[in-house]
Amino acid sequence: MEIVLGSRFKFRTSSFLTCFFCFFLFYILFEGLFRYVFFSLGLSLLVYTIKLIMLVMLLMKFTMLIKGKGFYVLLFLCWFLLLGIYNNGLDSALTSLFVFIPLFFFYLYPVNNIIANLDCKIFLFLLVLGFIGLVLDFYYEMPWVGFSTIIDGQTITSGKAWWVNGEERLAGFGRSSIETATMLSFLALVLMHRLRKQFSYLIIFICLFSIYLTTTKGAFLAFMLASIFHIIPKDKIFYRGFMMLSIVLIGNFILLLALFDVDVDYLIDLYFSLYERVLYMWPSAIELLYDKGVLLGGGLGVVGIASEQEWSAVDNLWLYIIVMFGFIFWFPFLIFLILSIKKIINLKYSAFYIFFFIYGITNNMIESIFGQVILAMLIADLTRISILKKGKPNAVL
Repeated sequence: MEIVLGSRFKFRTSSFLTCFFCFFLFYILFEGLFRYVFFSLGLSLLVYTIKLIMLVMLLMKFTMLIKGKGFYVLLFLCWFLLLGIYNNGLDSALTSLFVFIPLFFFYLYPVNNIIANLDCKIFLFLLVLGFIGLVLDFYYEMPWVGFSTIIDGQTITSGKAWWVNGEERLAGFGRSSIETATMLSFLALVLMHRLRKQFSYLIIFICLFSIYLTTTKGAFLAFMLASIFHIIPKDKIFYRGFMMLSIVLIGNFILLLALFDVDVDYLIDLYFSLYERVLYMWPSAIELLYDKGVLLGGGLGVVGIASEQEWSAVDNLWLYIIVMFGFIFWFPFLIFLILSIKKIINLKYSAFYIFFFIYGITNNMIESIFGQVILAMLIADLTRISILKKGKPNAVL
């Protein structure tokens, strides 16, 4: 595919996307280090380079989609942006929109084919580097952990410093333990798809041990179950379908935990962060939903990074969708997903998608940059199936 601007400027997007995706992977793996260097040199705005490149590419793409079905996507975004501005203020709504840039980018510029064709050595090299970073972080104090600067009155850190039950959550070269665990899971799942089966067990072991060092229990469980799902033969449709359906329903079961008073004291020592979610975060999200509007939700900026609300992370994919977009979006999306399960489990990257939904039980995932990559891949896959049925193989939307 070529993009043409005027008579003298054109470039082949496939080559650019391959190079950009490699740069993207490398940058996110070393994001903590890069942010530390930029902050130290007084070049704070460079931390947004990746997203600014994506934003420029998106604007180029939107100019081509405005006359097609892309118009309805833009209309949908404008509605929730205006709703977010009304409920949460201009700054929060625009910040939330900025957070979603990778999701829009990796949907309109799908990376599925890049993942399939990129040299496996690149993914393996990055996985090993991520593991080395975690080992170094275990033995040494990384200078970027906890280092911060102020941008527009907001304190921004180069690497998140936090502990659970007195145990430091390691991030290696990355910005946070959660994002590092998610990225390593992504890389490992790619390698499991690309390498021979006998190498899969070694990749699984390296990844599980790496995630263990980050102390990210949700990612550990998600990757372990996604690995099991990957090993199940594709002709075992019942087992694969039952597993996917169960995960989706369990994820939505959180609504019941948030609505009713549940005794979870036993989780204090077993899984303290889950205890906090059940007792404080999820009920707070439900209260916020009632306050902003059950049907339409609070719009962009009501929860997550852009929100100043206490317990705003939500840390559940489905609660995040409901509070942000309301039942008017959550319910059709859930029904569509359930009806599409048979298609999803037969997709090439179905193990990615089950990882996304499993981890989505204890993480909102949509604000995770690799969560957005995986969600964009899923939407692109389902859209492609719909387009092929209509006989339009070259369409995007």
